[in-house]
Amino acid sequence: MPWLETAPMEERLDELAGVLGHEIGHVIQRHSVKQMQSSEKIGIVATTLRATNYSSNESSGCRSHRRRGQL
Repeated sequence: MPWLETAPMEERLDELAGVLGHEIGHVIQRHSVKQMQSSEKIGIVATTLRATNYSSNESSGCRSHRRRGQL
């Protein structure tokens, strides 16, 4: 990073402290854990919807699937 080479030591330390403080805030607020939990819930819902849709198509003998040879 070019700014590191030209900036005085005090500025570099201030920048580093700011970045570290910001990242520590993410850890404290557990952003990554919340994002993973949210994506897991979305995945479960999507899988359930696909399974339900497939099941209803199977049991009803959906004509469009029959025409395509998918049943």
